[in-house]
Amino acid sequence: MRSPEHIHNSTITTSVSIRVTPVDDFLVSWSVLWGCFVLTSIVAAYQVWADHKITSNRQDDIENGRGGMSGDEGVSTADVTRSMFRRWLFLAMLARVILMPVQIWANPLVWQFVSDTLPEMIFASAWTLLVSFFVQLVGVASGSGTSTSPGTVIQITAYIVYLLLVGLFFVNNVASVLLYALLCCIYAALFGTCVYFCPRLLILLKPSLQRYSGLAIRLAICSFLCVAVFVSHTIGYAVNIVAPPRKVYWWWNYGALELIPSALFLLLMHPNPGARASSASTQQPSNNGNKATTTSGAGFRRIPSSAGSARRSGETTPLYSQSPAYGSAVADAAS
Repeated sequence: MRSPEHIHNSTITTSVSIRVTPVDDFLVSWSVLWGCFVLTSIVAAYQVWADHKITSNRQDDIENGRGGMSGDEGVSTADVTRSMFRRWLFLAMLARVILMPVQIWANPLVWQFVSDTLPEMIFASAWTLLVSFFVQLVGVASGSGTSTSPGTVIQITAYIVYLLLVGLFFVNNVASVLLYALLCCIYAALFGTCVYFCPRLLILLKPSLQRYSGLAIRLAICSFLCVAVFVSHTIGYAVNIVAPPRKVYWWWNYGALELIPSALFLLLMHPNPGARASSASTQQPSNNGNKATTTSGAGFRRIPSSAGSARRSGETTPLYSQSPAYGSAVADAAS
C-alpha cells in the first residue's frame, strides 16, 4: 500500500497592482475637490489660531490672578488633546492640498504612493488624538486615569515603519502593498478602540447627558463618524491588498472619508471661548478647610500643588454623577 504523496517546498507567486490615481482625466472634478480641501484647511487654520489665542488669554488671566488657578493647572489634558487634534487635522488637510497636484502628475511612481498615503498617515494621527480624547473622558468619568503616553509611542513607531517601507520601495516595488497593510492595521486598531470606548463613554455620561441633550447629540454624531470612517478605511485598504479595484474614486477616498468628516469635526469641536469663560474654575473646600479643590472648566478636577505630595501636579480625580458640577464640567470638556 502506497503512502500519500506530499509536495514539499511549494511556493506561491502572486502580484498585486494597486492603483491610487484615477486613469481618466477629470481635472474639473479634481479641482473642485481640491478647492474644498483648501476652504476647509482655511477654516482649520482659523480654529488653530483661535484656540491659540484663547489659550494665551487664559494663561494671561492665570498669571494676573483672575483665573482662580496658578501655573499649568488652568490647562487640562482635554484642552491639550483638542488643540493637538485641530493642529494635526489642519496639517493633514494641508498635506492633501499640496500633494494632490503632485499625485496627478507624479513621476517616478513612488511619489504617487507617498502622495496618497502620507496625508492618510497624518489623518490617522489626528483620528488617534480624537479617540484619545474619548478615552480621556472615560478615564475621568470612571477615575481610571488619562495617560496617553502609550499612544504617542505607537504613533512614533508607525511613522518609523512607514518611512522604512517608503525606503524599501526603491529596493522592491512590492513594498507599496505593505504601506496599505500598515494603514489597514492602524485603522483596524482605531476601529476596535472606538467601538470599545465610545459606548462606555455614553453609558458613563448617561445621567448628565439627560440634562445636556445637545452634548449627547454631538457625542453620538462623533462616535458614529469615527466608527464609519474607521471601518470604511479598514475594509478599503484590505480590499486594495487582496483585490485591488480597477477604478479609483477620489471623491470617495478623499472626499467622503477625509474631507466631510474633517469638516464635521471642525464644526462639532470648534473653539468656544464663551463656554470656557462661563465655566471658570470653581473653588471647593477640602476636608481640612484650608485648601481648595479646583474644578477646571475643561472637566478635570485639579488638586493644587501645595495640597501635599499625595497627588502629582495635573493629576485628575473622578467626576461622579452625584457631583453638582459634574454635568457642566463634562459638557465643557466635550465642547
